[in-house]
Amino acid sequence: MGFKGFVYPVNPFSPSIQGLTAYPSIKKIPWHVDLAIVATPAHVVPQIVEECGEAGVDGVIIVSSGFGETGMDGKALEERIIKLKDMYNMRIIGPNCLGPLCPESKVTYNPKASMEIGNIGFASQSGGHATTLVEIQEIRGLYYNRGLSFGNQIDVNCLDVLNYYADNSEIDVIGMYLESTGSANGKDFFLKMKEVTPKKPVVIWKGGQTQAGTRAAASHTGAISSAFQIWKTAVTQAGGTFVTYSTEFWDVLHLFSCILPIQRFLRGNRVALLVPGGGNSVEMTDTFSNPSIAFQVPELSVKSQEKIGELFPNVNTSFKNPID
Repeated sequence: MGFKGFVYPVNPFSPSIQGLTAYPSIKKIPWHVDLAIVATPAHVVPQIVEECGEAGVDGVIIVSSGFGETGMDGKALEERIIKLKDMYNMRIIGPNCLGPLCPESKVTYNPKASMEIGNIGFASQSGGHATTLVEIQEIRGLYYNRGLSFGNQIDVNCLDVLNYYADNSEIDVIGMYLESTGSANGKDFFLKMKEVTPKKPVVIWKGGQTQAGTRAAASHTGAISSAFQIWKTAVTQAGGTFVTYSTEFWDVLHLFSCILPIQRFLRGNRVALLVPGGGNSVEMTDTFSNPSIAFQVPELSVKSQEKIGELFPNVNTSFKNPID
């Protein structure tokens, strides 16, 4: 994808991988390593994390699954990793995740991702949803500045990401698919969202909306999912935009990403909408009038309506605003 940094494969059974020199252990790499990406069976991961700590690695992405989402044995593995993280002062993304997307540095978890730099920052507890977010980019007009699949969130969590995206001046829109707040304190997360939303829209898609969905979330990322209505109320009270399914998530992210760069140059917040179709015009009026977007859709003056009326037939049309 064009990544310009150094990559060191680690594999005890091969001296080279895809033309790159491979090392039997991360401790054998003679240079400082910023980030280790671990994709091994779960029971080996604590040993590798310890070796990363001994080697002075700053951060670890654990792609491997088989942790808290599988039950008590997997939870015990997570607890061992957390102790090692604290001992060596590392940061952990995952486990059970894909990791980061950064078009600027050409880092991606999926070769289908566009390297065009956009203004959206997203995070997803689901690797599948994170994959879909990059695979539908071209047809949905979605372009990202940063992205993260962070799985079980045993360390780096939604609050960390919200803080990071809030401070990034190139990110206008923040979107998250969450099944829980992971290692973050829920109250702290929503208080931070309340602080961020007057400056940047925060779109939350909550997984585990029903009793059966909550059970699925527990086996997916080990999430202890709170009641759906509590989440919806908390997000709304914090000024966030709450969505309930994938296409709504994509559409709202796209809408915000298009509107906000334009909004900076507007002298006011009044818009005129030109929309084909009555139902579509109602939908778009509701969308732009949403309090989280805060546009007004005023009725046009009689003079303006008459002028527009000269251009279109007057059957099954409306020129008041929206112009249907």
